[in-house]
Amino acid sequence: MKKIVIIFLAVVIVICAAVMGFLTFGNSQKGSVEIVEDKSYLSDFVVQDGETRINCVLTFKNTSDKNITFSVKAHFTDDYESGLVSDEYVIGICEDTGEEIITIKAGETIEYKGVAFCSKNNGSEIKSDRLLPDLTIEEIE
Repeated sequence: MKKIVIIFLAVVIVICAAVMGFLTFGNSQKGSVEIVEDKSYLSDFVVQDGETRINCVLTFKNTSDKNITFSVKAHFTDDYESGLVSDEYVIGICEDTGEEIITIKAGETIEYKGVAFCSKNNGSEIKSDRLLPDLTIEEIE
């Protein structure tokens, strides 16, 4: 009788461990969306009518086996401190669609020649560098 109880408890523990493993690792996504940095760059910026518009060419690569919908957020620390932009974080707008949301198919690499980051100008018309801003991809589920 004692042996049956021990075997039963061992089976329950193994089943629980298998379920926990599936819940933890079974839903993990293989791959993600990446920015192809050697094919992405800041193309220009314009200050007009009290607004700063920073235009970038961005190439994205979906390394997953699923279509992914996402937005791109730029972090403009130096430009925020200098007054070129009034928002430190700005979500990009794809000029092809006029939308903040981009969908990329599984395994696809795509170039967007116009992703604009717009913010109210805060007194400066000088950009300290021509580097691509720090970018964050925020997946939308």
